[in-house]
Amino acid sequence: MSRRTPAVSSSPVLRHGGVTLDQARHEATVEGRLLDLTPKEFAVLHLLLEAGGAPVPHDVIVRTLWDENLDPRTSAVRATVSRLRGKLGDPGLISADTGRGYRLCD
Repeated sequence: MSRRTPAVSSSPVLRHGGVTLDQARHEATVEGRLLDLTPKEFAVLHLLLEAGGAPVPHDVIVRTLWDENLDPRTSAVRATVSRLRGKLGDPGLISADTGRGYRLCD
C-alpha cells in the first residue's frame, strides 16, 4: 500500500497596486516591504483586496470580521482601518467613501 501526499493547495495571492497579500503564508507586503499586521488588520486588508477597488460597506466588515454582538456603530472598524493605513505607509491608499464603505484606491 503506497501513501500519497496530497497536493498542497495554496491560497491565492491577492494584489492591488503595490500591495500583495499571500493567504497561505499569512503575509502582506507593500512595495516589497513586509507588513506587521494584527489578525484584524490582515482580515480587513484581505476583504478590501478581494473587493478589487469596490467599496466594502462598514456593516459587511463588522458582520464578516467581528462578533455578531458588536455594536454596528462602534469605532472598532474605523480604528483598525486607521492603523492599517499607517502601516501601509500611504494613508490615501484606503478611501472612506461616505455612505458606501472603505475601498482601495489606485
